[in-house]
Amino acid sequence: MTTDYKYSDNYLGISEHKVHLLRNKFEYQSIPFNQINEVKFKKGKAIKNWMIILTLGILLLSVGLFISKNIFLYYFSDEPGTIHIETIVASIFTVVFGVFLIIQSLKTEHILEIHYENKTKKFGVKSFDRESQLDNLISYLSENTKFKNEI
Repeated sequence: MTTDYKYSDNYLGISEHKVHLLRNKFEYQSIPFNQINEVKFKKGKAIKNWMIILTLGILLLSVGLFISKNIFLYYFSDEPGTIHIETIVASIFTVVFGVFLIIQSLKTEHILEIHYENKTKKFGVKSFDRESQLDNLISYLSENTKFKNEI
């Protein structure tokens, strides 16, 4: 059975009377509008578990800078010896990957937060914005649900 959605992306579909939760455009749950307690449109973190990613990024950045510091101290000292290329590559990799994780964890975007039956689902609305459907989606949800715009 296929449902004609007024608005849809890979994770969210909105039909005439329901919100459909999707996984790769396949429905796994539908919520009638009358069971939805509240829909919020707000800015939020782009990824789940952003605090763990931030902590991991800071840890990797710290380790990479520590290794780099030891390389520079050894390079500018008068003691003979060698610096292995693996050490240099490891320090560069950990610094770059740590900075990448920090940037990704701090990213915010517009999200749609749906509260129903003591549960909350969050969806990024970047695909709706790209297709210029975001304003229509917001007005449709504000007409049919208890909608809060927190931006």
